[in-house]
Amino acid sequence: MTDVRQLTDSEREMILYFYWEKGDVARWCDWEKVQPILERHHPELLKAFRDVEVAKRILDCVVEAL
Repeated sequence: MTDVRQLTDSEREMILYFYWEKGDVARWCDWEKVQPILERHHPELLKAFRDVEVAKRILDCVVEAL
């Protein structure tokens, strides 16, 4: 049986809260739990979050090398 579970309204609100208010969705304790749902239904969102994390690490290295 395929899991077709979508994000709940509460999960959507938490993603928005941790992104906009806290600046880091990984701080949300259920972030790991919703990643498979995002991978199935919103892979572009999960890819964008990963790309931002990589970009932050690159920026840190570049600034440190100044």
